[in-house]
Amino acid sequence: MLFKEEQKFGKWKIIPILLIAVIGLFILLLREGFETRPNSIVLACVLVFVSLVGVLILKSKLETSIDKYAIRYRFFPFISNWKRIEKEHIQQMEVVKYSPIADYGGYGYRFSFRNGRALNTGGNKGLKIVYNQNKKLLIGTKKPAELEQAINEFLAVNKE
Repeated sequence: MLFKEEQKFGKWKIIPILLIAVIGLFILLLREGFETRPNSIVLACVLVFVSLVGVLILKSKLETSIDKYAIRYRFFPFISNWKRIEKEHIQQMEVVKYSPIADYGGYGYRFSFRNGRALNTGGNKGLKIVYNQNKKLLIGTKKPAELEQAINEFLAVNKE
């Protein structure tokens, strides 16, 4: 194994959202009880939805590994099975600095018509891969120096 990384979203970013949603739902129930007023039902649904999205984000995990044959990744729960990109399918790859908002529209499992897919949990550095007839993928990293070294070893091993 040349490189292995596991990333999660920072809890400090999600927990305040969850707390606000749960407190809002609690206050709504105290104020309105279980009466069926249309505004209360809509607000309760929104708060439950926000809570579920927060839990989904808390459970998300981006995993990347590189061995001498391929690059593997998964982003649970969005991509639950390992995806594998074989060396012979890679046209270009490099560790890059990017703008998550400008280039991909934020963090998570993202898509841009211009830049392709991005899988990231934070930061602004990642492995940019062009493979299989110009498909583009960016996998975020919090270990850019280690990833750069692994990519160099990966390319060197496969040249032999």
